[in-house]
Amino acid sequence: VDSANALTVSFNQPGNWWWRSGIGASDYEKDKIAVDFEGSQYHLRFKELKPDHAIIYQQGKYWKEVEM
Repeated sequence: VDSANALTVSFNQPGNWWWRSGIGASDYEKDKIAVDFEGSQYHLRFKELKPDHAIIYQQGKYWKEVEM
């Protein structure tokens, strides 16, 4: 967690599973989120994150919640 509305995600495994059309991941921005890729990690910035929202991720066979 970088701040109240931002976090950095690092990939747990190397590989090309996240490539899109063979060019790799690319930065993008939508109404509620912005994503900036940097090597083997990416930065998420949530423009609208309410107290009742949850951010979840998979780790192995389990789902976990990010403590913001």
